[in-house]
Amino acid sequence: MNDLSDKLAALSPKQRALFELRLKKLNEQQKPPSPQITRRNLTGSCPLSLDQERLWFINRIAPGNAAYNIYFAIRLTGSLDAAILKASINEAIKRHEALRTTFGEQNGQPVQHIAPTLTVELPIIERLNLSRAEQDEVAQALATEQAQAPFDLTRGPLVRPVLLKLSDTEHVLIVTQHHIITDWWSSQQLHAEIVSIYDALVAGHSPDLPDVPFQYSDFVMWEREHLESKDLEDSLAYWRKHLAGGSFKLDLPIANRRPGLQTFQGRRQPLSFPPALAQGLRALSQRENSTMFMTLTAAFYALLFRYTNQTDITLGTPLANRSRVELEQVYGFLITMLVLHIRLSGELSFQELLGRVRTALLEAYTHQDVPFTKILDVVQPERDWSRNPLFQFSFIFLTETEISLESKALQQSAIEYDPMVSRFDMTLIAWDRGDAIAGCIEYNTDLFTPEAMTRFADHFQTLMESIVAAPDQPIVQLPMLTEAERRQLLVEWNETQLDYPTDLCMHHLFEAQAARTPDAVAVVCGSERLTYHELNRQAGQLADHLRALGVGPDVLVGLCVHRSLDMVVGLLGILKAGGAYVALDPEYPRERQAFMLRDARIDILLTQQSLVDTLPTSGLTVLCLDTPEAATVPEMASGKPSPAVTPDHLAYILYTSGSTGQPKGVAIEHRSAVAMLSWSQAEFSPDEVAGMLASTSICFDISVYELFLPLSCGGTVILVDNALALHHQVPTDVRVTLVNTVPSAMRELVRIGGVPPSVKVVNLAGEPLSNTLVQAVYEQEHVERVYNLYGPSEDTTYSTFLVAEKGAEENPTVGRPIANSQVYIVDEHMQPVPILVPGELYLGGAGLARGYLNQPEMTQDRFIDNPFGQGRLYKTGDLARYLPDGQIEFLGRMDYQVKLRGFRIELGEIETILSQHEAVRETVVVVREDQPGDPRLVAYVVPNGQAADDEDAEKLSPALRVHLRQKLPDYMVPSAFVALDSLPLTPNGKIDRLALPAPEGIGLETSYVAPDTPTEETLAAIWAEVLGVPRVGRHDDFFELGGHSLLAIQIMLRTSAAFEVELPLHYLLHHPNIAEFAQRIDATQQALANLQDTEAATEGEREEVLL
Repeated sequence: MNDLSDKLAALSPKQRALFELRLKKLNEQQKPPSPQITRRNLTGSCPLSLDQERLWFINRIAPGNAAYNIYFAIRLTGSLDAAILKASINEAIKRHEALRTTFGEQNGQPVQHIAPTLTVELPIIERLNLSRAEQDEVAQALATEQAQAPFDLTRGPLVRPVLLKLSDTEHVLIVTQHHIITDWWSSQQLHAEIVSIYDALVAGHSPDLPDVPFQYSDFVMWEREHLESKDLEDSLAYWRKHLAGGSFKLDLPIANRRPGLQTFQGRRQPLSFPPALAQGLRALSQRENSTMFMTLTAAFYALLFRYTNQTDITLGTPLANRSRVELEQVYGFLITMLVLHIRLSGELSFQELLGRVRTALLEAYTHQDVPFTKILDVVQPERDWSRNPLFQFSFIFLTETEISLESKALQQSAIEYDPMVSRFDMTLIAWDRGDAIAGCIEYNTDLFTPEAMTRFADHFQTLMESIVAAPDQPIVQLPMLTEAERRQLLVEWNETQLDYPTDLCMHHLFEAQAARTPDAVAVVCGSERLTYHELNRQAGQLADHLRALGVGPDVLVGLCVHRSLDMVVGLLGILKAGGAYVALDPEYPRERQAFMLRDARIDILLTQQSLVDTLPTSGLTVLCLDTPEAATVPEMASGKPSPAVTPDHLAYILYTSGSTGQPKGVAIEHRSAVAMLSWSQAEFSPDEVAGMLASTSICFDISVYELFLPLSCGGTVILVDNALALHHQVPTDVRVTLVNTVPSAMRELVRIGGVPPSVKVVNLAGEPLSNTLVQAVYEQEHVERVYNLYGPSEDTTYSTFLVAEKGAEENPTVGRPIANSQVYIVDEHMQPVPILVPGELYLGGAGLARGYLNQPEMTQDRFIDNPFGQGRLYKTGDLARYLPDGQIEFLGRMDYQVKLRGFRIELGEIETILSQHEAVRETVVVVREDQPGDPRLVAYVVPNGQAADDEDAEKLSPALRVHLRQKLPDYMVPSAFVALDSLPLTPNGKIDRLALPAPEGIGLETSYVAPDTPTEETLAAIWAEVLGVPRVGRHDDFFELGGHSLLAIQIMLRTSAAFEVELPLHYLLHHPNIAEFAQRIDATQQALANLQDTEAATEGEREEVLL
C-alpha cells in the first residue's frame, strides 16, 4: 500500500469520518463555485438527465422489459379505508412532478413531458378465506406479477398501485414504478409520504408534510449546467485514470452462452450469514478499520477472482447521489453507479485486497459527482450489446432506512418476494439489520442455472468463513469448496477401482491367449496372415536371439520397420526377451532418428533389409527381421535362463514432441499397459474387437491399444498403412469390427463412404471431437457405439472415456476416468476448482508412466507427488472442467488460452462455434502477429464439399461473422478468415498450427463497396445524412462511422418511416452494416407480407416476426 493508504488504515472510524468531512470542505473551498440548483417551474417538455437517457435507450433496445421497475409491497394490518388510501397515493403524486411524467421524442431527441395533474386508480383484488401461508403465497405471486409487468414510457402513468384484500383487516399494498422516474431512496420516500398522508386523512386533518423545494426537472437542468462547468475536471481526470486499461468484461465459467442482446430475466438465490459468520465479519471489519460494506465488497472480489482467475475486475455499486442538501428531498432518478476497478493477484492476502478496495471506495466517493453515463462517455468501452457496459456484477449494501415508515393507523410489514428480474449478470444484495445480516444473489437466468447459483452461494459462504479465520492468507489458498463438494471432486468421482492382474506383463497376456486359441488368425497384413501359434513361435525365436545379444529387463531395443507382420513379430519378440521397444518411423528425418537412437542409448536395432542403408546405424548391432538370421539362436545362447522381467520393468519408450525442439521419450512400464488393457477388455466385448483396424504408427500410443488389446483377447489385428487405406488395403474376406483413429481421419472416411458395414465400434481420440462428426458416424447404421477417448502418452494411451450419445446436440465431453485412473482439476495453486470452473487437468493412477527417459528434471517437474492421496500425478497442461454430472469437459491446451486486447479468450470455444456452421467442415483459430504490435484472431476454415480458394473466404466471411456474433462477443470474432482445402497435419495426424499460412488480407473487407440493392441504397442515404458522412458502403460499420445510441434511434425512426414498418432497435445493433441490415429488413417485410395473406394472423404473430 502507499503512504496514504497506510495512514487511512490507521484511522479509527470516527477519525476517518472527521477526516473525510474536512477533506470534503477543503475540496469545496478550493473548487470554483458550482452552479446552484434553482426552481425553474418548467412547463411543456424537459430534457432527460444523462442516466435517464441511458434507461430510455435500454427501453428502446428491449421494449417491454421490466428489469428497471422499482417496487415495494407492504402488508397492512388493521381497519383500512381503501378510498382514503387511494386519495393518499394521489396526493403524493400531486407533490412530485416525476410521478406525473411520460417520455417522447422531439427531432430524434428524447424528452420528458410533465402532466399538470394525474389521478391513478387503485385496483382492489380480493383473495379471501385463505390461511396465513396461502395469503403469503398469493401476496408474493401478485407482487412478482406486478414487478414483471412493463410500462409504456410514452403513455404512462409510470406509477402503478394495486391493493390486495385478504380480509377486512388484512391488505397488501403493492406499488410499482419505472426506474426512469424514481430510485430506491425516492421509492422509500413515496412509501413514507403515503403512510403520513393516510394517517392524517384518517384522523380528519390535512397532511403536515414539508413543501417540496425542488422538482426533478430542476435537477436535470442543474445537472446539464454542472456538466458544462469546469468544476468536474478533477473528477473526470480521476475516472480516466482509475479505469485506464480495464477490460470491463467478466464472464464466469459457470455461465451459459451469452445471448447476443442483453436479457433481464432473473431469480434470487438466498445467501446465508450464520450468526458466527456475521459476528466474525463485524470483528474483522473493526480490526481492519473498514466498514461492513468494504469487507463484503472485498470478499465478493475474492470470489469472482477465484472463479475466473481474472486479475482486472470492475464492480458496480449504487450511490444515492444526494450529497448536496438541495437534492435530499428531490423525487426522481438520482441514484448513480460507482465503478470500482481493482487489480488482483493470487498472492494478495485478503487484508491486502481489503486495503485496495477501501482506498478505491474512498477515492470514488470523493469523485462521485460524475454521472455513470458521463463516465461511459469518458471511458468509451468497446461496444457489446450482450452485456452491461463497464461492469456486469454489482453489489448493493442496505442498512436500516433513515426514513420513518411507521403508521399510526395501521401495522406494516414488508412482503419478501422475488421480482424475477436481473439488471446485471449478477447482483449481490446484503442487508445489515443491526443484529443480523441477510442477503441474496440476484442473477440472470439466461446465464446461470439455479444449481450453479446454489453452489456459488455455498462457495461464497465458505470463502467468507475462511476469510474470517485467516485474513492474512493469500486469497488463492483460502478454502472455498464445501466439504461435500470437495469429497465429491477428489474421492467419489475418482472411485474407479477394478481388479486386474498386477503380476503379469503385456506379452504374458498374449501368450495366455495364444495358448487358448492357437489356430485363430492373430494378424492380417494384405494377403499375409499369422495365427496366434505362428506369431508366438516367431516372436519366441526372435526373443531367444535377442536374449543371446544381452537383451533383458529395462534394455532398450530399437525397432524401425514398415507396417508388416515383421513389425508385430518384432514388438512381441522384444517384450518376450524382457526388453523394451523404442519405435522409430522409417519416414522420420535421419537427424530425428539419430537423436532418438542416441538419447535412448540403443545398441540393438531391429529393421528390414530395405531400410538398412537409410538409417543411422553406426555403432549399432543391426538385425533384419526379414532374414533367416532373426530366427536363429546363436550357439552361445544355449541354456541361457529366461530373464526375470516383472510388471515394474519397461515395456516401451514413445517419443513425443518436446517444447525444447527435441523429442522426449515417455517410459511406460508393463504394469501401466496391463492396467489399460484390462480396462479395455472389460469395456469392449470380444465380438467388438474381433477385427481391430491397426492404422496408427507404432511411434504413437494409440497403437498399443490397436495391437495388444485384440492380441490379449482373441481378436485379429488388421494392419493398414493409415486409416484412409481402410477401404482398399483390407482383404474382402476380413471383417473390421472396430476402428480406432483420430477425428480428422474419420471425418474423411465418412465423407468418402469408407467405413465398412462390419464396423460396430468407432473409437476417436487425439483431437477434440465435434458432435457433427459423431452424428455423421452414427448415420452409418451399423455403427453401434462411438467413443470419445482422451489421454496423453504419459498416462498410457487412455485416461478418460465416453460413449457419445446418438442424436445429441452438444459436443461430447471426454467422459470419466477409466478403471484405476484418477482425474484432478486444479488451479495454479493446486486447489481443486469448483464444478464448471476451468482448471488444469492432472492424472493419477495405475496408468502413469515411469517418467521421461534420461530426463530427471523434466520428470520431477511433470510427475509430482499427489497432494490428495497416494502415488503421483501427471501435469497434463490441458484445460478442463467438471460438469455437474461428473463428466469432464476438455477445453484445450493451456497454451491455447490467449489474452488479446485485455480479453481472455479460449480459442477452442471459437472453433467449436465455427464448426457448428453448415458450411464449415473443419476449422482452427489462432492468434497471429504478422504485423508487429498488431495481434489478431485468424480463423482457418475447410469449407464443406468443395475445393477452397480466396473467393470462398470472401463469400464465407460475412456469413461466418454473423454466425459468430450471434453466440460470441465481438472481441472473439476473428478479423480474418482463410479458406483451405485441408488443414495441415503433424506426422501423428494432429493439426499443425505452425504450418498455417498468413492470411494475406483474405476476408478483411475494408475498402468501399457500393450498395447493391434498392434497400441498401435507401439505408446508405439515411445513414450518410444522419452520420454526416459523404457516403456509406455496404460493409461499413455504423459504430465505426461514429454512430452512438441517440443516432441509432434517429436512424431507426427514419428507417421505419422509409419502409413503412415499425422496426426494433436491436436490428441495427445486431446488424451494424448496410448489407446485413438490408437483408434483415427485406426478410422482415417478406415475412410480414406473408402474414397479411393469412387472415388468421394475430398481432402476436406480427410481433414474433419483428423479434
